[in-house]
Amino acid sequence: MNPYGKDARQTYQNTRVNTASRKDLLFMLLQGGIKFLHLAEESLREDRLEEANEHLIRAQEVVSELRASLDRKRGGEFAERMDALYDFMYRQLVSANVQKDPQPAVRVREMLEDLLSTWQEGLGQEEGETGGGGIDQRA
Repeated sequence: MNPYGKDARQTYQNTRVNTASRKDLLFMLLQGGIKFLHLAEESLREDRLEEANEHLIRAQEVVSELRASLDRKRGGEFAERMDALYDFMYRQLVSANVQKDPQPAVRVREMLEDLLSTWQEGLGQEEGETGGGGIDQRA
């Protein structure tokens, strides 16, 4: 095992986040949320509850960050609707964690996948590329 691997990955990730545009951050958050929810679903199904808890908390943090990134002044009604959607997602994730039920996590993951796909289409991004409206675009 490479003793520098974890530190190098963390340094790379920190640099990537610190130098990313707001659009890139949106894409990274959506992709991260989807990843954490896949992991949470698997952990719940295999009764690895501590792992599931960790992954669901990470997904909750992602949704909270998405919500905090909304530009309510410039986004108007769209930002209000996204805020309500993110609030719903957050509550679903809490429910999944409390009840140890993967179904609410599956619903949220599917919503995040739909959002990612929509943003990719709207912003002309290819799948897998990092790179939203309703978020504060000022860097």
